[in-house]
Amino acid sequence: MRFITLVLISIILFILDLTLIPFFTISGAYASLLFIFASIYVISDEYDYALILGLVTGFLQDIYTPYGFGLNIFLNIIIFIIFVRIGKSIKRDKKFINILVVSLGQAIKYLIVYAVYKIYSISSDFNAIVPIFLYSLILSFIIYNMVEKFKRIPFIKREWKF
Repeated sequence: MRFITLVLISIILFILDLTLIPFFTISGAYASLLFIFASIYVISDEYDYALILGLVTGFLQDIYTPYGFGLNIFLNIIIFIIFVRIGKSIKRDKKFINILVVSLGQAIKYLIVYAVYKIYSISSDFNAIVPIFLYSLILSFIIYNMVEKFKRIPFIKREWKF
């Protein structure tokens, strides 16, 4: 049930990324709600859900990316696994650090995508990195508490079983 719920939320956020978010650009750049939600979710979760969410969100992002199919899947899996490691080393109540890590992750992901596109002579805007970082920082502040409340729902919350 947890997996199905996460996939359905990912699909809804993917649709919002395509329809609503482009209307709220900063200097022509915008952050991904899908990436932000998944990042905040996995930063205090386990490796298995980091892998699953990396695959699902990366695939959804690759669907609407015309170049480099598989790049988002690869980057999301790597970034989410790094986020789990970071999340295990910091305390759960450190909201600002988690939000900063998520925003930096989005900016680093864009930087890597930009570098790969540059290698293959695909045009991309390097100056969008700072607006994407700021946009994801703002969205992360808004979304963080919602994701934490979502994680407390009984069928989402992972309980210890002996």
